[in-house]
Amino acid sequence: MAQNQGITVLYKLYFRSPLQISDARESESPKFKDFWSHQIKIPQLKVDRGNYKGIDYNVVVWRKTVLYPQKTGELSIEPIVYDIPVQVPSNRRSFFDQIVRNTVNKTVSAGKLKINVKPLPDIGRPNNFSGAVGKFDLLVTTSKKELLISEAFQLNLEIKGNGNFNLFSFPSINLPQSLEVYEPERLEKLVTNFKGIRGSIKDQYTIVPSSPGKYSIPKISF
Repeated sequence: MAQNQGITVLYKLYFRSPLQISDARESESPKFKDFWSHQIKIPQLKVDRGNYKGIDYNVVVWRKTVLYPQKTGELSIEPIVYDIPVQVPSNRRSFFDQIVRNTVNKTVSAGKLKINVKPLPDIGRPNNFSGAVGKFDLLVTTSKKELLISEAFQLNLEIKGNGNFNLFSFPSINLPQSLEVYEPERLEKLVTNFKGIRGSIKDQYTIVPSSPGKYSIPKISF
């Protein structure tokens, strides 16, 4: 993978009957020091069936995290450590002849992973490259094309797509001095899921002309 290219890390717990698990607590959380990270919320934990090395297990996805590496070379993805109360069957039976279960606290840890992050290629890199990695579209729209002096209009500069939003420099506009340009309002509609960050970021400029004439919006590249 390349620098600033997104990956998703899943932390799963596998267990087999007759063990029963109803709770878990993170005793050590990964820091992801060489990554930009975003944890995906899991509304409700659920137990599914899975297979690991040819053996069937109960499996719970405890955590999902999207990572964007900020360095090149061999990087480590730190493990996560959980304290888990496990209910295990004993040799005793209850008055109703049911097996009595004992609660035993166990500490489990995921292994440390290493990934090799390559630098972005120099060939074909634009001169104004600002760090965006993904698939994006740049849209420039205006609310009006004809207006009176001192009448305001909006110019929207929007980037849509899927990639490392918030990790690159947003393009700016350079308009004639006879157009009064106010600080833009930043509008974000971003969703982080298993495939990374997708959505849009929009800068909405309010512009007021101070003299009549025809004005061209200069080319904006990204």
